[in-house]
Amino acid sequence: DRIPGRDINWLKGKTGLPISTYFSALKMRWLIENIPDVRQAIKENRALFGTIDSWLLWNLTENQEHLTDVTNASRTLLMDLETLNWDPALCDFFHVPMSVLAEIRPSSSFYGRFKLPPFKGISINGVIGDQNAALVGQHCLKLGQTKVTYGTGAFLMQNIGPGPLHGAL
Repeated sequence: DRIPGRDINWLKGKTGLPISTYFSALKMRWLIENIPDVRQAIKENRALFGTIDSWLLWNLTENQEHLTDVTNASRTLLMDLETLNWDPALCDFFHVPMSVLAEIRPSSSFYGRFKLPPFKGISINGVIGDQNAALVGQHCLKLGQTKVTYGTGAFLMQNIGPGPLHGAL
């Protein structure tokens, strides 16, 4: 009801996404509003929210690294596509404290080291969301190259070069 005109695309200019329960922000908000233990953990600085990549990193580094990459962060409704950072206004809108969110890094970045055998000590130097990884994996490295994948969903992605969509040709 706080959305002007109840327009699901109200945040699309900032996030690239329609307002939908498909994305993490509304799930996080529901947990905060409906689970007293979650609210208490946030109050006591014991709560961390993230996506599957941040959960995997947290576990592979034995609770040392709470990180995510831009491709996964961009699917939460909490990241500004211009700054590639968590947006305070979006976090406030969804009532998600920024303190619980993983640090956003470029996809090709140092994410920590495996803490468990058999990979103990090996560095983790990249994280990328599945559809973005498919774009790279299908060698769509030039401006305008496009891929379509079918699986649990159907996804069309195009290499638009650096910057957000409204900067694309």
